[in-house]
Amino acid sequence: MSVRAPLEPGGSVTWAIEQPDVELFDSAYRKDIVTRIFALRGAWTERGAATFHTLGCALYQDAQPPERLAEQVAASNSLLREHFGDVLEEVRRFIASVGGGSARWHDELPLPGFHIFGHGAIPVGRSGSGVHFDAQFQLVGMPRETPDRILSLTLPVLLPGGGGSLDYWPLDADGVETLFRTGAIQDIEEIETLYPTRQIWYAEGRPCLQRGLPLHRVGASRFVRRGEYRITLQCHALRSGAEWIVYW
Repeated sequence: MSVRAPLEPGGSVTWAIEQPDVELFDSAYRKDIVTRIFALRGAWTERGAATFHTLGCALYQDAQPPERLAEQVAASNSLLREHFGDVLEEVRRFIASVGGGSARWHDELPLPGFHIFGHGAIPVGRSGSGVHFDAQFQLVGMPRETPDRILSLTLPVLLPGGGGSLDYWPLDADGVETLFRTGAIQDIEEIETLYPTRQIWYAEGRPCLQRGLPLHRVGASRFVRRGEYRITLQCHALRSGAEWIVYW
């Protein structure tokens, strides 16, 4: 599945959401990854909700205070390389293949990590998660690039029985800035009053790519049973010259 949309009728394509028809990790590999994640439960970081955690440093959570970031990145990257080195290499190769060019890590930025939603943190029926863009690069002073030089990847490793989804709207960061500038909205959450919420359903092992900065949020599941989890590998990439810098 691929969703591409212009900012307005007749406009240029400024973003895309794609689900390439590829299984990056098969069922056995995914089970092994999940086993490794749970073996490192003591390294999970609780993120607000009691059953929402991350494994790995993430700029959107950890860029502040900046004086602690370098230490957190070093510790997180060491852990992830030790326990998920093979997984990270597959992700790096995938980003290079879909981005066109080479891809590498950055020593001062977090490696790809994992979102871990327990049953109590998984939205059901309708999502109440925050609407946002994946512009974390701005938190560490990296320049905002043109849409064709920005990528985000969500790779579902484990989903609840009711599935997992991504909510999105047919506009990107530039479109939202226009709405604010013209007074059409005063708060980003008002987007839902202007545009219908659209939804993409994830498949375990199948990557979901965002190109550019589409407006989106964590989507809901149809239902969730007690004890189920939603676990996704997360990363972003920014093109610098002929190569992609991959981070979380």
